[in-house]
Amino acid sequence: MTDEAPMAPVPTPCVGVCSTVYGDRVCRGCKRYAHEIIRWNTYAEEQRAAILARLEQLTAQIVANRFQVVDAGLLEAALRRLQVRFHSSRAVSHQVAELIRTRADRMGDPSACGLQVLPPWNNLPLPKLRDHMEEELIMLAEAYLDRYFPGGMPGAGQQGLFHD
Repeated sequence: MTDEAPMAPVPTPCVGVCSTVYGDRVCRGCKRYAHEIIRWNTYAEEQRAAILARLEQLTAQIVANRFQVVDAGLLEAALRRLQVRFHSSRAVSHQVAELIRTRADRMGDPSACGLQVLPPWNNLPLPKLRDHMEEELIMLAEAYLDRYFPGGMPGAGQQGLFHD
């Protein structure tokens, strides 16, 4: 018998906008790989946590390059006011990314949300900045896939998940 507490269930990163059905290797919604989406319910919590950690690391890199959180209280208030779904246990960078992803069109002045947009991004309208962030995240996820799985995922070709 072990003294370790069981791992809390890892929430799915799914945002309900799956593009892998159209042949994308990386989902434009949640940024998981096609095989991760298909196999999510079969993964152990540790495997799910590793996927979430990878996504949060990539997101944190992108957010840190564009934003500084100057008031965490204002950020949390904005998330609630604008009804952005977020997990308080997740990194602040994830919360910023969710705010921008879901509310860039109507959040108004970022400083009212506790955020400072860093140069050179501070001259872009938020919707355009959101689009840049999404594209960069897709590019980083694809680069990660190509670097660590250059031939595609093991067994993926047998299931028709990736086409060369």
